Amino acid sequence: MSSSRRKFLSTSIGAGVAGAALAAPAIVKAQSAQTFNWKMTSAYPKGAPFYMDGPGSATDLAKRILEMSGGRLKIQVFGA
Repeated sequence: MSSSRRKFLSTSIGAGVAGAALAAPAIVKAQSAQTFNWKMTSAYPKGAPFYMDGPGSATDLAKRILEMSGGRLKIQVFGA
């Protein structure tokens, strides 16, 4: 490989790495601001006391996931 080609390649690679390093914070910020809305069905009807509304139920799980994700993941629960 000639010295001018080596210089060109090393400069190009260095510029690519620098560009990626500068763009990385913007990419991470855009991903962290994204929210998701999911739908979940339950095998139990909407009026089932423990299975739909009690502790350990599908709606309880959806509330806990919403809290743990900081509001980024919202799950809408539907009964059978």
